[in-house]
Amino acid sequence: MCCSRKIGIASLLWSICFLAVVAQTTRLSLQGRVTDKETGRPIEQAIVKVYGSNHRILSFAATNAQGTFQLSYAQPDTEQKLRIEVSHLAYSTEQVPLKKEEQEYRFSLRPKDNALKEVVVSAPVIRERGDTLRILTDQFKGKGDYTVEDVLKRIPGIQVAESGAISYQGRAINDFYIEGLDLMGGSYNVATRNLEADMISAVEIIENHQRMAQKRGKEVSDNVALNLKLSKKARFKPAFALSGGYGYAERSEYSAGVLGMLFNPKFQTLTSVKMANSGEQIAEELNQHYFDLQPLSTLVEEWTSGSAAAYLPIPKERYITGQDFLVGSNAITKFGEYATLRMNAKYLRDEDRFAYDRSRIFYTPTGEVLIEENRLFDEDNREVELTANYKLNTPKVYFTNAFQGKGAFADNNFRLRTPSLLEESLHHKNFSFQNKSEYSKYNNGRSFRMNLLVSYARSPQSELTLLNSDTLPHRQRLNGSFFQSKTSAFWESPLGKNHRLRFGTDLAYEYHELTTLREWGTALDRNDLIANRLVATAMPGYAYNNRARGILFVIQFPVGIHALFLSDKVNSLTKDTFRKPVFGAESSLDYILTSRIRLFARASHTERLGSLSGFVSAPIQMDYIYYKAGGGLWQKQTNDVLLVGAKYKNPLKFFFANIEAQLGRTKSNTSVTEQLDTSSLSSTFAPIPTVLRYSSVSASTDFFYRPLASKLVLQANYDRNKSAVIHQEATLQVLTEAYALRGKLLSRPFKWMELSLNGELSARKWTISDRPINLTDQIWGAQLAVFPGSQIAITAGAQWNNRHMIQDTKTRGDFYSMSVKKTSKHWIGTLSFIYSAPSEYQMLSLTDATASYSKYKLKAYSLSLALQYHF
Repeated sequence: MCCSRKIGIASLLWSICFLAVVAQTTRLSLQGRVTDKETGRPIEQAIVKVYGSNHRILSFAATNAQGTFQLSYAQPDTEQKLRIEVSHLAYSTEQVPLKKEEQEYRFSLRPKDNALKEVVVSAPVIRERGDTLRILTDQFKGKGDYTVEDVLKRIPGIQVAESGAISYQGRAINDFYIEGLDLMGGSYNVATRNLEADMISAVEIIENHQRMAQKRGKEVSDNVALNLKLSKKARFKPAFALSGGYGYAERSEYSAGVLGMLFNPKFQTLTSVKMANSGEQIAEELNQHYFDLQPLSTLVEEWTSGSAAAYLPIPKERYITGQDFLVGSNAITKFGEYATLRMNAKYLRDEDRFAYDRSRIFYTPTGEVLIEENRLFDEDNREVELTANYKLNTPKVYFTNAFQGKGAFADNNFRLRTPSLLEESLHHKNFSFQNKSEYSKYNNGRSFRMNLLVSYARSPQSELTLLNSDTLPHRQRLNGSFFQSKTSAFWESPLGKNHRLRFGTDLAYEYHELTTLREWGTALDRNDLIANRLVATAMPGYAYNNRARGILFVIQFPVGIHALFLSDKVNSLTKDTFRKPVFGAESSLDYILTSRIRLFARASHTERLGSLSGFVSAPIQMDYIYYKAGGGLWQKQTNDVLLVGAKYKNPLKFFFANIEAQLGRTKSNTSVTEQLDTSSLSSTFAPIPTVLRYSSVSASTDFFYRPLASKLVLQANYDRNKSAVIHQEATLQVLTEAYALRGKLLSRPFKWMELSLNGELSARKWTISDRPINLTDQIWGAQLAVFPGSQIAITAGAQWNNRHMIQDTKTRGDFYSMSVKKTSKHWIGTLSFIYSAPSEYQMLSLTDATASYSKYKLKAYSLSLALQYHF
């Protein structure tokens, strides 16, 4: 409570300071926005004048990049008919009578027939208009760039992760559009990795993005959207692409795919079918980067995971085999000017099979102990999903309804030989349904929003089997279900031209059911738990929103009560009821200091209660090492977070930079007991309070040097986590520090050559009761591409990985100490030849790859022939 009181006082002082800054003067003032009547885009440098009855100019101002203006004028001594006039060289002039009681005006100007063409002097490849940055892709595309993702990686300010996730100045994009339509619904890898680079003419980055049209141009926002503008060849006509490949890498391998697409202003569709057994990770094309509906699961998924595949720090296709199959179909239709209907369907089968050997050396007082392991993973995961989304988005009303049905099936096996043999298998099924409706209405500065979410998930079967040559077999069976109904309402009312009073309510009901049976020889452990939870929350708040000055300040105070009703049919806890109030405080500040500099800050204090997993009393086996059991205690967790940062951009100079710092503390009272090892040297975490303090600083810069067509990206991170837990009835202080420095250079010094360099140096240090663990990683890579002719590309690349870990540990009772040293080194080289025909988009590639010294078993070589053809 002390922390909450301090945060409340600080937030009150912050609010008072803002109210004092924006206090009204004695002069009359007005503000407004000027937009293009045809496109709705803001108009910059429009002249706004206030005239008296004698045609005398009382005040004037020019609109900024967002099309907004703000001015003040002295009230005339005599009664006069005032008028306000807006003019621009490229638009028709408009004027309206000025009324004293109105302080906000909006103008939509009609372009003149002889409007002046836009003139960009310093950098025509990047145009900045209001909140939109338009980048012409022809100036950045290289000869070796065949997909949209290849081009995005070269654009300054944009980063593309290995997963395909796109971010701008360190912030993940919130929406991905193709010609203004959200076709993919978050799974945009299918588009970025399959659309031909020549199919897009420009990339638009939209800052201060608002999904609701009623909010656009009215609020400062931290959201970023990306919009692909298609070239003429990609519009209005269907297009198809075929790809296929065959090769040999210790066995026959193949890949095949077909892609069909159509884009026009009222209808878009994109369908992809792919299959491969070469280790190509085609499942990554369905990665979901943002969600209409959050993923849904039951307690079964939380408590039974199986042994997760330990992927190696090298390209997966170098050591993974398995049959993968993917079908994805996406379509969106636009009804009239404001309504859309989107359908997304997908089926995925992802098989991963791989094995590797690992050696560990233990340095003990009596000498070295070598332990060799052979690990084999065989995973078969299938997933089917259907999503439908209807959206009505007008300047006054916003309505959307999203439905999702999903099924997941897993059949995973793991084998460990040390030299004793352990086999683990996990079979799991899950299906879920969700429907979310959202309605919002805006009228004269007042807004009302309401949400309704209904979710249901069921795990009818989950079975984990453990067979160990040294111990008794284990079998863990689970099934469970989850139902949720949640409704919320939100009101916002103006208190003057920039001040807003907010109030929100939230009512949620959850139903959980979990049944478990654990067999260990003749011993049986059972759980049969039913839980009902009710959460009611009220959120009063205040917002200061000055679009003209680029300031948005929000503060709110969530207050609620949690009630939990439990029934355990098997164990000693039969029925019980828990009730607990929760309090919080959240505040945020976004300030556009200049058109180049943006500042932001976030502060929050939150409380979370009632994790249902804490009430599971009988042990549940999670994998071959871990099992967990709750203690029947009420869990409580509080979080305090402070985040500050700054962004700088100069698109016309191709330079971007951002820095961010975070401080936080988490206090929890956990009741979960975790068994770390089934051997005699097992350890247990007791149900006690824990405290975690963390801090981090991250900075990055992105620079593009146009004369050499070179892009340089540098990133630096530092994280520090310090926690205190009770271990074996003694307090353990755990300190974790991590450093990372990453850099990447893409350069095209000559028209016939491209060079790519990347490097990463990271170090992580754990200190557990003064016993250190040090881990360092070095990754270096280079790739050179030459273009002997306009249709030929030859690329050669290499990657080097070096991992080194030193660990000094003490076992329970401090009767035995050991030191562990592990080192892994390997490098991979690749060589490819690509031929592309000039008439249609077709590509013929021949690849040859080799892997040298490594601790892991890799494909020693691969030779494949691939063909892609677009028509």
